[in-house]
Amino acid sequence: MKKRTTFATENNFYKASNLNTVTRYQEAGYRVEVIYVSLESAQNCKRRVANGGHNITDKQVEERFKGELATVRDHYQVPDKVTLLDNTSPSLAHNLKPLLTIEQGRIVQEAPELPQWVADIKNHIRQVEQQQQSGAQVAAATPQERFSAAAAHVAAGLSATGRASDAQAAAELQAVASVVARTAYVGGPNVARVEKAALAADQVPGLAGSAQVAELRTSSKALEQPMHERPGAAASTPQRDVPGREGAALNGSRSRRNF
Repeated sequence: MKKRTTFATENNFYKASNLNTVTRYQEAGYRVEVIYVSLESAQNCKRRVANGGHNITDKQVEERFKGELATVRDHYQVPDKVTLLDNTSPSLAHNLKPLLTIEQGRIVQEAPELPQWVADIKNHIRQVEQQQQSGAQVAAATPQERFSAAAAHVAAGLSATGRASDAQAAAELQAVASVVARTAYVGGPNVARVEKAALAADQVPGLAGSAQVAELRTSSKALEQPMHERPGAAASTPQRDVPGREGAALNGSRSRRNF
């Protein structure tokens, strides 16, 4: 890196935190291309170990197989380019061909036939693309709806890191989201809880700098003002149409500030 030359290195992604290596290279100005090679199942991996592979336990094989696939699926947008290869067939060991290629978070190439583990990743990416394509609908959604969607995404990402502090931040954010779903209001200590989750997300590859974290902050800010104090609230329910109910609405809104 000091010489600014192109280089290759080997790593595994059974923990999402291992992606910190990728972001470190990117921060140093490198374009990072990940070539991910996997077998079709953990059972295949165990057979390779039995025939002379790395000396690790069956439990470690299971954990790493599941962990790596989860990391690639959930954080495929972090590297500049990702190429997926399957090394299950011994006859193809020296002639591997790209099964799925992802650049800047978009699928740019896929093989006609995909093993299940690759198909699962492809289907996940397509779902994300569909959600992004419905951006116009999201833009028209209420701050309450946008907050709920962003909170769900951020909480899931924090829970996946395996860190106790992130798990706590995720749980608190989910609790706030539950309150917002009922009240359309973020107030009191919940303002700090949302920011705590956003700050934690800023340290997680795949969440840091994402649109979801930005939306979490933006929609939360929009919900800090109680409903009856928001622009247009009084005009929407004129006093003369509902005599005697104005005070009840105000008291109800104020009581929600305790959540």
